[in-house]
Amino acid sequence: MKASLNKYIAIHNLANPEKAFERLDNEFIDIMYADHIHDSAVVMLLDVNIDPFKEEDRMWLKELLDTVLPQLGETHYFLTPFTRQ
Repeated sequence: MKASLNKYIAIHNLANPEKAFERLDNEFIDIMYADHIHDSAVVMLLDVNIDPFKEEDRMWLKELLDTVLPQLGETHYFLTPFTRQ
């Protein structure tokens, strides 16, 4: 079986993951898609050119998310790579 080329990032420590998921669902569709909620974290499917294991890519994604999530009152979140089982 081939390994998946899909890359994911999880947004943790959200006060309202459902509301964040809903807001992010169509926000950055050219680079990432809201995929699902897992353990109160929103999991985003990333464009193939974004590597969730690279610190600079995570910092760039955090800057993008900082343009949207604070509008929902989400300010203490953090990002980690997510491996789909």
